[in-house]
Amino acid sequence: MDKNRFTFDGHLHIPTYRIEETARTAIARGLDAIILTNYGNTSAFDYLARNRDENNNRILSSRDWDIVSLSETVLDLPSEKGVLRIIKGEEIVTKQGHLLAWGIKEAIDNGYDIEETLRRIYHQGGLAIFPHLLTRLFHGCGRKVFYEMYRRFRTEPLGVEQNGQIPNILSDNKRVKELAEEYNVVCFGNSDIHGKYREEHKNIGLRLHTSVSRIAIHPDYFIDGLRELMVDYPGAYICIEGDTNSLLETILWNIESVRINKGKKLADLLDGLKTAIKGS
Repeated sequence: MDKNRFTFDGHLHIPTYRIEETARTAIARGLDAIILTNYGNTSAFDYLARNRDENNNRILSSRDWDIVSLSETVLDLPSEKGVLRIIKGEEIVTKQGHLLAWGIKEAIDNGYDIEETLRRIYHQGGLAIFPHLLTRLFHGCGRKVFYEMYRRFRTEPLGVEQNGQIPNILSDNKRVKELAEEYNVVCFGNSDIHGKYREEHKNIGLRLHTSVSRIAIHPDYFIDGLRELMVDYPGAYICIEGDTNSLLETILWNIESVRINKGKKLADLLDGLKTAIKGS
């Protein structure tokens, strides 16, 4: 653990019943913060803030944790093992592909044009990140859409990610890093863990994540600090750590998700396949 760096995972799909174990593992592996980014909602963060799930059951054991609300978008979870910061976020499905929103106060509906979605993120003071940008099978927006939005919003906090679900055997993460350097935007490392399937949540801290020098960012002003870095110093202070899933691991949890969700997941994969065939 490097105390001179602030380490976080900014792309996590964690069901409420696995938040506690995910938090324990994140602390044990040296993460300082995580951003919950479920599809089309911020309910995981909202439930955690009151420590009650959708069925009014406790999410965290009261004897082991405190929940400290620092703002509408930030929680601290102190425990005997350490403190984990939780940031409110969302993965939004736009007409052109998926977007991550970090630090938003309210969920943004799916289905808008990507330009409108970005406007709504920035109106809330949030940060926008293109997840799995060049992996069209995963509903990445593609280079052309990214460039159009980059031209429109180049003075706003706009970033890309290297994604932990994209195996190293593929070139997509390498190409995203090259794109980030070409356009001088921040490239984050995120795990994109889907904790509902095959106990993926246990990989937190092992899969891709991001560390930021504490010289450049104060943990108490995390979103504001990231905003400044993304706009003014996109090539500095940020490192990507961890590894990706193997191809087999990514295939297996997707098979599990199809088994559990059947029609919905199959339709999603087929839609992604059509997009991939069309190209970027």
